[in-house]
Amino acid sequence: MDEREWTNPTPEPGDRIEADGVTVTCEASGGAALVSGDLQAALAELAPGAPLLGLGAEEPDPPAALRLARDRALVISGAPLELRAGWHAGYAVSPADDLHVIVRLEGPRAEEVCRSGIATPLDGGSPCAAVLLAGRPVIATRHAGAIRLRIERPDAAWLWSLLGQLTR
Repeated sequence: MDEREWTNPTPEPGDRIEADGVTVTCEASGGAALVSGDLQAALAELAPGAPLLGLGAEEPDPPAALRLARDRALVISGAPLELRAGWHAGYAVSPADDLHVIVRLEGPRAEEVCRSGIATPLDGGSPCAAVLLAGRPVIATRHAGAIRLRIERPDAAWLWSLLGQLTR
């Protein structure tokens, strides 16, 4: 056995898991940037008017910012952002266009599947959109009646495999 050979691949945009009452789809990601420091200054410069969203909040069409901590957020856009990485007036920014894989859960069992791994309700009650799913960090929001989970790319194969088991 070669431990470098993965048996479960990282999902690609368009990949689907169809199960009774829930459909899981890997979505294409747009642009993204990680910001830390003065979030208001960062948003004013990178995405004017973008809302700062917490756990389970409804994502509008981009741009938006998903709060990860008091002083950290993921700014999302429909396309890669033109930005200069590094420190700016009170905040730091790094490109993150390919950092996350986006997984969409929809259907009447979507909430149930998420509750299998997330103890915190996805009701928008937390100002932080980051949460643990079965012990691994994800960013959980909603979009057009579905639940969106963003997971860092190295953990995407694990999440895809887990969702395949939880949807059975």
